[in-house]
Amino acid sequence: MVLYSPDGGDFFYVLNDETPPRPQIFRGSMDATTPVKQLFNKPVEATIIRIKPQTWHNGISLRTEIIGCREPISTTPVYRHFEVTLPPDHPSLCHDEMGLSNGSITDQQIKVSSERSARYGKKKVRLSSLSAWQPLSDSPTEWVEFDFLEPRDLTGVVTKGGRNGWVSAYAVKYSQNGKEWNPILDQKTQKEKVFLGNFDESSDQVNNFALPINARYLRLI
Repeated sequence: MVLYSPDGGDFFYVLNDETPPRPQIFRGSMDATTPVKQLFNKPVEATIIRIKPQTWHNGISLRTEIIGCREPISTTPVYRHFEVTLPPDHPSLCHDEMGLSNGSITDQQIKVSSERSARYGKKKVRLSSLSAWQPLSDSPTEWVEFDFLEPRDLTGVVTKGGRNGWVSAYAVKYSQNGKEWNPILDQKTQKEKVFLGNFDESSDQVNNFALPINARYLRLI
C-alpha cells in the first residue's frame, strides 16, 4: 500500500477505482532483479510518500524509485485552444474490452492447449466467469489463444485468478495467420517480455503494452 501527505501531518491512502474506493494494493516484484512499474489511477500532490509492505517473499527487502513531476507545477488552470495531431505511427490508445466478458467473442474463437475438465474448460477463461480456465497440467507450455477474426489494434491484457490458484507471470505472443508468432518484447532489453500476473484469486491485474500491436490472434503463455 502507498500513503501520501501534503505536509507531513495527515496521511492518505492511494485508492483504487472501486465503488466505494479502498486502499490500493500494488503488485510488487516476482524476483530479485526485475523492476516493476506501478502507476496511480490519479496523480497525487504530496511532499511525503510512505510505502507499507503487505506481503513479501523471504522477508521485506525493497529498492524503489518514485515517478512524478521533478519540479512543482501550478495548480491554477490555464485555458488555451489548441489541436494535437498524432503521426500515423503513434495511434491514440484505446482501452475498450474486446468482447470476452460480454460474449461477442464466441467460444469458437477461443482455443486452449488443454483442459483439466469441462468444469474448468475454455469457456471459463472469460473475465466475467465465476470460475477460471485450468489446463491439464501446471506447466509453462500451456496457453490460451484468441481469434478476433480480423486484425485489431490491441493495447493490453486484464487477468484474474480462480479459487484453485492464479497465474503470477505470463508472456504474450501475437500473429496474423495463427501459424507464425511474434513475442511482445521488453522495450529496454528487446527480449521477450514477462508480464506480472495476479497475487490473489479476485483482483483484476491490468497490463498495458508499451506500444499497441495490430494482430488477428493473441496468445497468453
